Amino acid sequence: MIVAVTYLDGMLHDRVVPAIERQGYRPRLLPVDRSYQPQLAQVFAVLSSGADVALIDQDVESRCGFLDDLDACPEPLCYHAYAMAQPFDDTFAPFALGHSRFKAQLGRPLLALAATDRWKRAHWTQCETLIVETVGIAPHRHDGDAIHHHRYRQ
Repeated sequence: MIVAVTYLDGMLHDRVVPAIERQGYRPRLLPVDRSYQPQLAQVFAVLSSGADVALIDQDVESRCGFLDDLDACPEPLCYHAYAMAQPFDDTFAPFALGHSRFKAQLGRPLLALAATDRWKRAHWTQCETLIVETVGIAPHRHDGDAIHHHRYRQ
């Protein structure tokens, strides 16, 4: 499994990469510009080549054993939730993209999604919903939450 970390310049939290490395994985860093979609399209291309990919956001710390859990899971799309501005269960997100794993079999449909105008014009907050609509399956939620280091304005 490839572990991809998306980040904005200067925004990669200092606990993200070490947490991944402690679990025995070497993260691939994917710098994000203003739009999240081109980097996700890169992930979808890797999936299309036959590799499973875990996606970790710049401010989401993976807990010990979480990456192995995702890697061993037979479900095509799975994730660990994490608290955002509110508890994950109180959001309308279908899954937590910031600590997720995609099986290679999802590569072709997601790469096709990435080529659409709908994807290219979407706000980053719509990515999870578009992914779930495209693959047509419910994401599998793993027990335990990842640690979200984002600080929200009060």
